[in-house]
Amino acid sequence: MDVLILRGPYSTYFDFLNLYRQLRPDGKVYIALDANSYWMDQIDWQAADFQLFLSQCDVIATSSRVMQQYLSAKWPFKIEYIPNGFYNFEDVDLQVDFAKKNNTILTVGRIGTRQKNNQLLLEAFAAVADQLPTWNVKLVGAVQSEFKSYIQQYFTKFPDLKGRVIFTGEIKHKAELMREYQQAKIFTLTSRIEGTPNVIAESLFGGCYQVLTNFDAASEAIADGKCGIIVNNQLDLKRQLVEICNDQQRLLSGQKAAVELARQDYDFNRIVRRLHYLLFGGEAK
Repeated sequence: MDVLILRGPYSTYFDFLNLYRQLRPDGKVYIALDANSYWMDQIDWQAADFQLFLSQCDVIATSSRVMQQYLSAKWPFKIEYIPNGFYNFEDVDLQVDFAKKNNTILTVGRIGTRQKNNQLLLEAFAAVADQLPTWNVKLVGAVQSEFKSYIQQYFTKFPDLKGRVIFTGEIKHKAELMREYQQAKIFTLTSRIEGTPNVIAESLFGGCYQVLTNFDAASEAIADGKCGIIVNNQLDLKRQLVEICNDQQRLLSGQKAAVELARQDYDFNRIVRRLHYLLFGGEAK
């Protein structure tokens, strides 16, 4: 095993990293921290076993520039920035036809978890739906069982939104999922806590304008406002949705900027070439 790749600084990795180093002192170890600020703050980084663990890694990386700066100041280790990118496994046509996009606000993930905070989007849309009569919300992902009672209550309270708030369930095929991004004008995450979820890169390649809460990687995912905005609360989200959905020029400009950002920062071909250089030097073959 020439390269050992770890995801997340879990204590369960400590023993087998020690064993790997005994067996392959010449091997390479890359750890993707999969970090968010809440999780990293729970770690006793001064503990001897944790420091030994990180010292045995050749490349330590986080997927957010914000977290890179935060951890670099906090930990006595070099922290690289390696984003969670997108790789086109199914050879999907990534050319986005912006003229064919629908008036859809899309979110993708585990629907109904406390972390994802989907209620924020649903309540905000219900409040402004009359001002956005041609728009719909689509939620893609497995719906948590405990969230189903909320959905029933939501449609009882807002029966006119049946057909405009759509739960697709989980979409496992990446080609089908990419079509959802390519057909939507807006992608939103209203999460309480996030690192850099994979859906960011996917939605940027799909040419979606980003509407995000202020999680760790949100600021870099909107490219300083070129391809999206950060919202602070439900009142802010309602106001921003009305403004954005009624400004087609702003949407189009942001969608084009999203694709440009995706190709520049989130293309896994470029990311892997850089990771190869960090591990081995020289060009990847």
